[in-house]
Amino acid sequence: MKKPIASYLIPAFLAAVMLAACAAPPQPATPAPTAASASPTAKPVPSSSDRWDQILAAARKEEKVVIYGAAGDDMRVQVGSAFTKKYGIEIEWVIGRTNEVVQRIISERRAGIYYVDVLTDATSSAMNVLKPAGLLKPFESDLILPEVTDTTKWFQGKLWWVDKEKSHLAYAASPIPPFVINTDVMKRTELQSYRDILAPKWKDIMIMDDPTTGGSGGRARASPFASGTVWSSSPWMTMLSAGTASAV
Repeated sequence: MKKPIASYLIPAFLAAVMLAACAAPPQPATPAPTAASASPTAKPVPSSSDRWDQILAAARKEEKVVIYGAAGDDMRVQVGSAFTKKYGIEIEWVIGRTNEVVQRIISERRAGIYYVDVLTDATSSAMNVLKPAGLLKPFESDLILPEVTDTTKWFQGKLWWVDKEKSHLAYAASPIPPFVINTDVMKRTELQSYRDILAPKWKDIMIMDDPTTGGSGGRARASPFASGTVWSSSPWMTMLSAGTASAV
């Protein structure tokens, strides 16, 4: 039996966490024994190695890990082959746009389907859609292997939790341009600010992600405002959508 969907929003290459979604549901916490009830024969707490072995055994029974996200070909090939080689467990990738994947998770949950083990990407959608819907679960206690829990191995010596409940872990950061240009059509010098995109000559020859959604669509909406080149992103986006770009 899989854990609740979208419980683990983590990087696919973190094998130490990745398999946690395949383990059996956590058991209720046992109250600490009082002085009167304490027993000298109490069972010892399993070591991290024992816990990991239990998770691997449970994962191998399921035979595969199901990952939803927007992973590219390189990630799927490299991560998938390395993971399968090390653990003998296949990865099934379900690829789609962030908003499509998130809506699929919600639909599956409503239908009582617990198929996905891991969700990558989707930070804004996770916080704005999945979390309010009650589909996220704190998972700090499920981080097991030292190479994951050792904060000295992480950027700036800490785990980058997105929320205080620690239900979403940011594992990578990279500059992603909100716009790219075809240099056969537009010269680099013609784009000096976001306002230049509103020029009439670019009408009907641009496409963009739907700015009303999360993920890349939301990034395109917020980038002009965050950069300081546009006083307010809302009027700019209205003008852009009205006569210049087609949303997809």
